[in-house]
Order: sequence, then structure tokens, then C-alpha cells
Amino acid sequence: MIVGHVNADFEIVIRVDVFDSAGQTQGIEAILDTGFNGALTLPASTITQLGLSLRTHLKARVMDGGRVEIEAVP
Repeated sequence: MIVGHVNADFEIVIRVDVFDSAGQTQGIEAILDTGFNGALTLPASTITQLGLSLRTHLKARVMDGGRVEIEAVP
């Protein structure tokens, strides 16, 4: 079962375990995207904190129909 909460911006927040560059599990809070397509994106600050390297830039469509560029890691 996934347990989370709703923040002040009415976003669903859950805890997700990810591996850092040393292979250790780190828990981070993530906003649940109801249009999830199988990819996890992380803020640049989290990528740095986990010691990960940038993989690529992706273009994504957001709820208002606009497109944004995001960074992805392996």
C-alpha cells in the first residue's frame, strides 16, 4: 500500500525509494503525477544530492497543454 498526504497546493505527496550513486537506498518525497508514464524525473538539486549524473533532456506536456524541458537520469 502506498501512503502519502496532500500538501498545501493540493498535490499528492508520497515517499519513493531511489538508489544513489553508491547503490544505497534513499527515501525522497515525490509529487504523484496522475498521468505517470513510467519515468521518474528529479530536480537538479536531488540529482546532485544523490551523486547521480544527468542522462538527457526530455520534453514533456503539462496539464495546461504547455510543453516543458526536463532533465532525466538513468
